[in-house]
Amino acid sequence: RLSGSIERVWAYLTDGERTKPQDLKPCDAKEVAELTFSLNQFLDPDKRRWKVARLEFGRDGSFELKYDYGR
Repeated sequence: RLSGSIERVWAYLTDGERTKPQDLKPCDAKEVAELTFSLNQFLDPDKRRWKVARLEFGRDGSFELKYDYGR
């Protein structure tokens, strides 16, 4: 389960320059955040302290989950 304060931003980009994010409303934002956080069990312990998780979908149906560890 998640604890503490979590900031969630849901957006998508349609322009080639990736400069105009559009709001995206997921079905259940809390559930999506909890499921993303639960993926930590599959990461090495030193990789579990990420600050941002970004799920990117490609036009071809591919996807990639990227983590940002900040400073």
